[in-house]
Amino acid sequence: MSPFVCRMWVSVMLFASLGGCAGVAMPPPLPANPSESAAEVALQTPAASVAAKPMAAAVPIRKRILKVLERPQAANFWVDLVAARRFTDCSYDAAIESWAKRLTQSPANFNANLVRMQPYLDYVWRRTQVLDMPSEVAFLPLVESDYRQVYGSYGSPGGWWQLMPETARGYRLNVARGNDERVDPIRSTDVALKLMQDNADRFNNDWLLAIFAYNVGGQRIERALSAKGIQPGQIEHVRQLGLPLTTEDHLHRMIAWGCIFANPQRYQVTLPAPLKVSQRMTEVRFSHTTPVAAIVATLGSFGSEWKNQHPLLVRKGEIGHAQKVLALRRTNAALAALGDLRRFKTAAPILAVAAKSSSTRSENTVVANHARQGVIATNPRQNSRVASKVSAPTSVKVRNGDNLWTIARRFDMRVNEILALNPSVSRTTVLKLGHVLRLR
Repeated sequence: MSPFVCRMWVSVMLFASLGGCAGVAMPPPLPANPSESAAEVALQTPAASVAAKPMAAAVPIRKRILKVLERPQAANFWVDLVAARRFTDCSYDAAIESWAKRLTQSPANFNANLVRMQPYLDYVWRRTQVLDMPSEVAFLPLVESDYRQVYGSYGSPGGWWQLMPETARGYRLNVARGNDERVDPIRSTDVALKLMQDNADRFNNDWLLAIFAYNVGGQRIERALSAKGIQPGQIEHVRQLGLPLTTEDHLHRMIAWGCIFANPQRYQVTLPAPLKVSQRMTEVRFSHTTPVAAIVATLGSFGSEWKNQHPLLVRKGEIGHAQKVLALRRTNAALAALGDLRRFKTAAPILAVAAKSSSTRSENTVVANHARQGVIATNPRQNSRVASKVSAPTSVKVRNGDNLWTIARRFDMRVNEILALNPSVSRTTVLKLGHVLRLR
């Protein structure tokens, strides 16, 4: 063997000992057809796919949210919602089945209420998917308020998410008489999702603990974990931490919603058809100051429900320049059909013009069928007309989604006043459907 051949043989053996071909970065394959770009080919290599992840994460969260809100609806919203649950064991506790039966005690009322809530559940769930959160986070307003804008005062929770005043202020929400942003659908959802993400980060992505912390506070959960010598990820049942019964009830009710969505036939209820793209709620930014009467006119039969969900705007009477509002996708186009809104001095001409416009044909008739059922429109203390409508009767029968806070806000009362009139009820009592409370 010549010296040259020997050197070549040594080089080949050394190359093999270092891993051979596996250690060589192969060039990307050539496009299989002319329509396949070089960029698409590059993304097929492992190195390129890893490098692409930080770039996706670098996209501002608000842009990612808006992109998801504009994405075409999946084939079946309910299937996707159920599949994204984190807690799927409906036999986790007997109380879950009990809650599922109580929530569906009247299938007709349940179906009607779910139709009303569907646009908001759809909106919040799509936002949770941007943050890779479980569906149960979107169930929280179902448990807290039935997606109704409940006013909070005297240190009580408020809004869809029933945020406490201190928590809301800590996340830079205004909480003041006449300007309580807890009843702003977009702003309050921003804060609630940020709070849930902070809880998840605090407890090593243990969503069970994150949900407990939403109910009783993170510090209390940390103290309970320390006292019991338990680490995040080791909790198998809510009772391990010795938390209040209200927290157990909160969890069981949340899981019950998922069990109903997963098996509606079991509870003899019907899930509404997934919303069409034009029926879904999105974040609409207004290019100029717009009277509230104008947007209500374009929404047709859904206008009353929209007003119930935006009490701050209703009180103000107009939507400011560049302000974001939760509305239907077609809102801007419908407003454009009305022309220059500054020519209208009162709501009547707007309604008249809107009635003649084809844009008033609402595609969400099903959504609006039960839009007016039991929703708080505005603060009774600041609107005498509404106050006359909700003046407290002698008694009230507890309905789906009610608790002491919601009943007190509905009839302009304090919880302590209700408790004084009903000695058998306490702050920790779970109100049952059909239970009658004295109000006078």
